[in-house]
Parts: sequence; C-alpha cells; structure tokens
Amino acid sequence: MRWTVGAVLALVALAPRAAFSGAYYVNDPSSAGDRPFPGCAVMGVGQSSAPCGTCARPCDSPQLAYDLNPVGPGDTIYLNAGRYSPDAGMPGLALVVPGKEGAPGAPLVVEGLVDSSGRCARDDAGEPLVLMVGQDAGSVGVFITVSYVTVKGFGITGMAPNGSEPYGSGVRIVGPYDGPDGGGGGFPDAGPKGFVVTGMEIYGLNGRAASPVDIDTWAPSCDGCEVSWNRLHGCGSCSAAVWIQGVPAPRVVGNEIYGNSLFASGTPAQIYLAAAPGAVVRNNLVFANGGNALSLLGCGIVTLCGSQVSDSAQVVNNTFWRNVLLSRGSNNGEIAVEDTSGGTFENNLVGYDKAPVFFTDGTASLDSDYNGFHNLGDGGFALLGGVAVGSFQEWQSTGPDSHSMEADPLFSAATSDFHLSSTAGFFDPAGVLHGDPITSPFIERGDPAAPIGRQRAPTAGRVNAGAYGGTEEASLTPVGLSPMGGGGQHGPAGSVLPIQLGVAVTFRPEGFVAAKGVEVAFDVISGDGQVSPARTLTDEVGLAWTQLKLGTAASTTVRASLPNVLDGGEVTFTAFTDTVLTDAGAPDAGKPDAGPPGNFGVCGCTSTSTGAGPVALALALIVAGLRRARVRP
Repeated sequence: MRWTVGAVLALVALAPRAAFSGAYYVNDPSSAGDRPFPGCAVMGVGQSSAPCGTCARPCDSPQLAYDLNPVGPGDTIYLNAGRYSPDAGMPGLALVVPGKEGAPGAPLVVEGLVDSSGRCARDDAGEPLVLMVGQDAGSVGVFITVSYVTVKGFGITGMAPNGSEPYGSGVRIVGPYDGPDGGGGGFPDAGPKGFVVTGMEIYGLNGRAASPVDIDTWAPSCDGCEVSWNRLHGCGSCSAAVWIQGVPAPRVVGNEIYGNSLFASGTPAQIYLAAAPGAVVRNNLVFANGGNALSLLGCGIVTLCGSQVSDSAQVVNNTFWRNVLLSRGSNNGEIAVEDTSGGTFENNLVGYDKAPVFFTDGTASLDSDYNGFHNLGDGGFALLGGVAVGSFQEWQSTGPDSHSMEADPLFSAATSDFHLSSTAGFFDPAGVLHGDPITSPFIERGDPAAPIGRQRAPTAGRVNAGAYGGTEEASLTPVGLSPMGGGGQHGPAGSVLPIQLGVAVTFRPEGFVAAKGVEVAFDVISGDGQVSPARTLTDEVGLAWTQLKLGTAASTTVRASLPNVLDGGEVTFTAFTDTVLTDAGAPDAGKPDAGPPGNFGVCGCTSTSTGAGPVALALALIVAGLRRARVRP
C-alpha cells in the first residue's frame, strides 16, 4: 500500500485511549518458515486488503496493519518470517498518525523475531528471518514522528534516498523544529520521545548520508529512549551508524557496529551523539569502520536542540577497535569530544591505528580510567586541542588512566571474535561454551567499584574490560578443583557415609583464593552408589559437598567436575562396601580408616586439577577463616 505525507495526515486521528494489550499480525504470502506468536500458533498467509490483521487473516505489510487497525498504547504488530518490500519511494513503515502511538509504560510495539540474546533472529544463511527489503527504491525502513514506539527484531536493507526523504536511512525518528526564519523564537519544539530501537539488523543502505539509526528530535526529557542490541553493518557509504541529535539521556547499549562508512568522507562517528546530555554508551562493539568510533558533541542545529551539549556521558564497557580506517575529517580519533562535552570513560578496550585514541578541541572534560589500550599503528595516543600526546605513558603521566593498561587484549579471534580469551571459556549467545589456550590480561580488570551485572561465575567480583564485561557473555575467570576429603570411607551396603565428599574451587594462578557460586557436578562413574546433591554451588569459602549412599557393589567411584567451566580439572573419590573389605581395610567402629592398599588415607581421592593449591594449604586457610577477594591494580 502506498504512503504519502498528505494521505496519512488526512486520516482521522485517533483520540488517546486507555492502555490495553492488542495484537495485530503481518505475514508474507507464504507460510514457509513461519513461527508462532502470542495468541497465534499458526498464522494464515498475508492479505492485501481489509479486513486484515488477525491471526487467520494477517495483513501482507506492516503499513497496512498500522493503517487499517486501531493500534494504540500497549498494542503489538507482529511480523512473521518473510520479506516485505515498500513501493518505490515509500517507507517500509510510517508511524506518523497522532493518537496511533504508545503511552508511558505502554508502548506501541512493532516486533519481528529475536534470538535468545535479544538480537534479530537469522536463518541458516545468516539473513534476518524478518526482512524489510527496499530494493534500492524504498526511501526509509521505518519512519517515526509519534511517541512511545518500540521497533524490534527485524532486518532492514536496500533503502535509498528520494526527494521527500533524502537520506535512505534504516530507522528514522524526527521531530518538528523552528525554521531558519526564527518564527518560533529559535527554540526547539518537542518531538517524539519514549522510543526504543532494539534487536534490529540494518545493513546495505545506499544513501551517502544514510544512518542505520537516524534520530533528530528534542524533548525536555527522554526517559527510556534506547538504541540497543542491534547489528548495524555493511553500509559502505553511510554516515554515522547511530546518529542521535537533540535527545537527552539516550541509552546506546549492546550494539554491534562494523564495516560502515568506508569511503573518503567527513564522517563524524559511528556513534554520533550531538546535544545528548547524560547519554549512556555501554557494551557496544564498534570495529573496522571508517570515521571515529564515538563522538560527543554540541548541538549542530540550534533550532533543533538549542545549547545542549553531550556532557555527563557514561561510556563504559565498550570495545572500540581499529576504526577511522578512512576519513577526510579533521577531528579524527577513536573517541572525539568537543563543545565542552565529556563524561566518564572506563572499562573500555580501545585498539587504535591510523588515528589516536582521543581527539578533543581543547574544551572536553573526560574522566578516564580502568581502560585497556593497544597500539596497532602510528596515529599517536591523543590530540588535545592541537597538542599531540605521543604515547600511553606520556598520557598517563598527565593524570588520566592511572589504573589503565596498554597491552594486547588477546581476543578469541583477533579480527572477528572480540570475547577475551580464557582457558575457562566464555558462553556465546546460543549458550555454547568456548575455550582458548591463553587468558587475557583484561579479565577482571575493570573498576573494582563497578557492578559485575550478569557476569557469570566463576568471577572474583570484578567486571571484565570490554564490550562483554558485565554480560552473560563475559569470559570466565580460570579456576581449579582440589579435593577436600571424604573418600576412602566404607560402610554397609545401602548406608550413607558419615563424612561428605568435598572439593574446593580456587582461582588460578593464586590457587588459594576461594571461588564462590561455581557449579560443581558430582557423578557416580563406577559402582551403584548415589550422590545427593548431584549439582551444587560452592559456598562463601569456595567449598562444595555431596553425600554418598553406598550400593551393593564392592566400590563406588565419584567424580567431581565443573560443568560450566573449561580446564578446571576434576577430582575422584572412592568408597567401599564392608562385605568385600579385606583386613587391611577393616571397618573401625564406623569411622574411615586407611582403606585398601593403594588408596590415599582418609581422603581416598585423586585430582587431575592443575594450578589449585594443595589440599593441606586449602584446609588450613579455610580453618583459619580466610575470606578475602583478589586485589589487582
């Protein structure tokens, strides 16, 4: 269905209404690859005319579902797997009718399919399951002028500029602003707020000034405004990947941005924040782009955002790696800060090559510490108001980054997988555990006062540096198992042994610092005994215990291991049934003795763990009540 400004604005605007949860459905003309949605286990094929939007009769385009149905606060327009193409020169979806929008706490949601990590779900060929294809003719993927809208979980590609929409962007959010004649007094007019762009995959745009996410609006506040967990890539002639101008307190979180702006241009940055005070930039991976990784700037259009600047930013736990590959701009740096902007810069990893880490115009204010830097070229470390800082050591001598370090982060794959290497491993978005033969120096290297968020055990309580720090994909801290006794016991068949089987989990390379909250698995690998519990977590001092009930077999062997940690080693315990004991292992009033020849006294256990402290030392430390965490610079 065609869309034009005049036609849409001529529609009768819907009055605001009470929030409720309604669902409207969109499907292409095929049921191939379809997925179930809430309230719609099996969806019909898309329809090109009214009535449509139900599970049985979905609309064949998101625009038709929006236009024909009374969507509003709390409603969701679900897009099933398929390809959706706008008419030439038209947006894929225009959300522009006042009243057909969301409300605080009840957004209008347009949702495709996301994977377990919250990113756009892909098919086996790596393409988005739900994809809006402009075919180099559609003007913009999603065009938004109303408030409290969330777009989620679909792809946009092949958009191109036209006369009414000159950029050809992916998601474009715009608000009104006073014209150059000053008729509105030169002050910005409030535009859309409460927007969320999340789990999208936007690539292959064709406008020379396009942005995958393109936001020009202003509001006194913009609580909840967020650009998160998107993949923005393969846009060789684009401007910034995330362009935000005039929005206070936006959150730019968890985005993967790569392969953009690879043409000679004055591209400002991949994450471009102008007049965006209080921005949060966290857990983004920005690599191999033209232009800067991040710019914090003042307002470029006074009538849009007044005198706001991008101050008080929190730039935390990002990986900015080898950007500025091609640019003719003069403010080149992985991070550019101008117009009295600035904020906190910590727990980041920066690989700099053709341009320095920092560029400023001499007015910036940036509190930088607990970062990791790696010099990959000849760009120098910083250019501050025209004054060059040649090296990290020179930079550090002036005061910033006193707890930071310059070193190779040892990524899992230097150009394609930016998880920190760890012999203990890391979990990918699908929950698969991967390991490496070496361990990065930036594991647990962030600010000790920073929360570790969703970082998995084993961790000593300090966030990793880089884009995955504080997330479930953070690389694990290496640990090892040591036996704590309980093997070598014996008793009657069917009895529960009086002493529990125990292990200690300690951090490497220290070998005596307790690892709390690590899952330990106890498995019977020979005999017919039973353990309880079979899975448990280590306690405050790194210990885990299980009780063994003997069967009728001559002996029972129990293995302790770490199911969610690589290279942690394992410990085995052996216990014996009284009816088959020899004199050398005769029971002694129900107490464990030396056991049969060849066993290890009361312990009766062996360990294949390497690097954990000796049992005697671990026991001594625990008896002494040692409960201290690692301290690193």
